[in-house]
Amino acid sequence: MSIKVIIPVKNLSIGLPGKNLKKVGGIPLYERSLQHSIKLRSLIPLEIYLSTDSPEILNKDFKIEGLNILHRDKSLCQPNSLTIDVVLDIIKTYKFKEDDIAILFQPTTPFRDIELVWENIEFLKSNSYFKSIISLSNVGNNHPFKMKRITNNSEAVDYIDVGNLNTTLRQFLPETYILSGSFYISRVKDILHTQNLSPKPIAGVIHKTFEETINIDSEPDLVLANHYSEKTKLI
Repeated sequence: MSIKVIIPVKNLSIGLPGKNLKKVGGIPLYERSLQHSIKLRSLIPLEIYLSTDSPEILNKDFKIEGLNILHRDKSLCQPNSLTIDVVLDIIKTYKFKEDDIAILFQPTTPFRDIELVWENIEFLKSNSYFKSIISLSNVGNNHPFKMKRITNNSEAVDYIDVGNLNTTLRQFLPETYILSGSFYISRVKDILHTQNLSPKPIAGVIHKTFEETINIDSEPDLVLANHYSEKTKLI
């Protein structure tokens, strides 16, 4: 068994063009994920795999031990391309073993608690029940019980029918979480069997700090991340 960190870096981005190359704290997002991988390697032996179609990255001379860069096929660089297909492509190309553990670091999450990642790798290694581990952030006041949808006649109706439940006060609502995108940890055999990044049963890990929940998909997200890069201890 070995540990494989996968970093998907697609050149195309609709919401924020070229977002994976955008800088936070003066460092391109994809390079921050590389730094996270190197820091994780100080705690546990691993190999790093980066899949990209970016000419800037493909032509760069990296001096990183154990880094494998795959020139991603055009079929996996479309607006509707799925991350799971990119991961499966890397698994197939580099012939990962079924007992290997795959970790996905998405460049759009610029802050990671690497010790938290390491702790959960060790947890999955020793646990026979869970098949994957995902990072989560609390939805806070954006609770699904407060959400509405608009019908064809412009009527705002409850997205989820909660009956007489008091949804005005947050303390009455059940704690709810959303995928942060910071990390996914799974055994390769379970990814292959389910064709999914997070095979069930899944263990959820809640972030300790707000910075870890930042996921860049727009210009305001980038501004926020750069603001926190000046004060956070996370790289």
